[in-house]
Amino acid sequence: MGAQIKAKQVAGLQATLNALTGIDTIVESFSTNQTDGATGITITYSARERDAVQIFVNGARVSDGYSWSYNNATVTADSLEVGSELVWDSNAIGFLLEATDVIQIQYETETGGSVGSGGSGGGTSGTSGTSGVSGSGSVGGTMTSSIIPDTNAQYDLGSAEYKIRHLYLSDNSLYLGDSAQITIQGGKLQLPQTQIGGADGIDLSTPEEFAKAQRLKEGQRMINLYNNRLQYACSPVWLEKTTGEGTYVGSGQWVSLAQDSEGQPTDLNDGWFLTCAHNIMEVSGGVHRLFDRIYIGLNGEWYIVDQSWVIYDAIADIALLRTGLTLTADKVLTLAPPAKDPVTGQEVWMCGFPGGYDTDSLTSGIIRDAHFNISDGGQAVDSLFIDAPGIGGNSGSAMLNNEGQIIGLFTFGFTDKENFGGGVNVQTMRLALEKMAPAIQSNPGYMAWQDKLYLGVDWGRVSPIKWASKYPGGVTDGIGGPVIMSKPQAKGCEITQLDGQYAGIAGVQLGEVWLSATIGTGQQFDFGYEHGQITPGVLMHLDSNPVTLEYIDPNGAKLQRNLVFDTFGQHGIEHDNYLTGGTIISAQAKRVD
Repeated sequence: MGAQIKAKQVAGLQATLNALTGIDTIVESFSTNQTDGATGITITYSARERDAVQIFVNGARVSDGYSWSYNNATVTADSLEVGSELVWDSNAIGFLLEATDVIQIQYETETGGSVGSGGSGGGTSGTSGTSGVSGSGSVGGTMTSSIIPDTNAQYDLGSAEYKIRHLYLSDNSLYLGDSAQITIQGGKLQLPQTQIGGADGIDLSTPEEFAKAQRLKEGQRMINLYNNRLQYACSPVWLEKTTGEGTYVGSGQWVSLAQDSEGQPTDLNDGWFLTCAHNIMEVSGGVHRLFDRIYIGLNGEWYIVDQSWVIYDAIADIALLRTGLTLTADKVLTLAPPAKDPVTGQEVWMCGFPGGYDTDSLTSGIIRDAHFNISDGGQAVDSLFIDAPGIGGNSGSAMLNNEGQIIGLFTFGFTDKENFGGGVNVQTMRLALEKMAPAIQSNPGYMAWQDKLYLGVDWGRVSPIKWASKYPGGVTDGIGGPVIMSKPQAKGCEITQLDGQYAGIAGVQLGEVWLSATIGTGQQFDFGYEHGQITPGVLMHLDSNPVTLEYIDPNGAKLQRNLVFDTFGQHGIEHDNYLTGGTIISAQAKRVD
């Protein structure tokens, strides 16, 4: 057998590797009499990766504040052409160049330069330079010998300032310290016991330890969020519907409705308080009536609500109270942005006053349905359905994501089922607030309820048994057309009641099934109670007109019609009411003694 050659015995190993890979490392030194801007320094060879080029001034690396130009045009390509010029930005870097400065440029190029050949002067008077192809060493203390050691030999691979951009390891192990071993087994990287986040971080030694630590950290984060923000933003809503009649309690929270580009509240002097409409008003005899006395709390004191600055949307069950109290940015809640719209299965949190027992009770659960549609149409608007416990007194509690942002408002619960409840979702809240905007901005007398679209119908669920009985011959494509639906469909809302005096729904019949609607903007909504389907109530808060409705008539023909809805303001305030048509829902403030 021939003698085994050790890699460290090969002279110029780096140059050999470069030759094999077709890559050279160039280090060029220059000086210039240009203090700022175009320096006249140009590179002798083309550079492979512009973002990997390194600049040193008097041995110190410059991280940023310079750029490159070629033929007087800024270079945006990934590589640099031969003759690319260094451009200096003293404002970004913090100092001007001087003629005595030694400027070095280190870069990679394809093999082909002559070792030790003279460098380009750069094309500007007063600029000079030299260049050479590096072997195993180069400027500033990068690698100076083989990185393949003898047994137990120690080698310095340089400093963080001179990074290794590409490092490939074979099946051998990599050791950190005396015993920490990194290996590859079965194509997967195996790490030693690892901790991220310092001494108080998360232990990654085993999947079990990681899961336990992560859950502990997340739980502590939510506890801190509650301690520092949620409990201060939330407040009971004490109310007396009629003087002397008795005391009720609900929930609410201090909020910001407007933030700047950095997310900082800009309306803290308005003192906005958010709760549900049925905590502060009722519809009686076709008239909206605010309750006689309403108190809310801030910083340990109770404030009676000025009823001239109460703004509400009853059918969405949202109310805003403008108090004029000065709030602080770290003690208010904000609506979640569209990028964080709630989804089914997401964790949800809620702070409130359940049953009048605990003023700042915190609970959590998951979102059962992010687009809930009550089976009898009682909750008209698109809503959240959650399993976090909630009873009378929780009405008006904000439903929150794990960042403490509002994703809905708790307004209803099913009788005797504390884990079945929910309320308007944040998507509908945004639409409702747009309708309320004139009142929010400057006009407390503005009737915020009147600009929504009045549908004039109630709807309910169609079971497959009812569908089969209703359309025994299937559903046809138009009157007398071929059968296109022979089996019951998991789609649609059956019209159960309609306003017979409403010309906007002329032709609509009891018992027809609304399948979908396409509004004037071209957006389509599918109606029903399955995944991806929502309530027809979504049309009320949109600029929907005209609406192209796809429906099945009572005789089983699939048809289309165009509708143009009136506004609530054209049909009377009595129609703007929460939970209209609800039969098994308990949505009210909690009576307390």
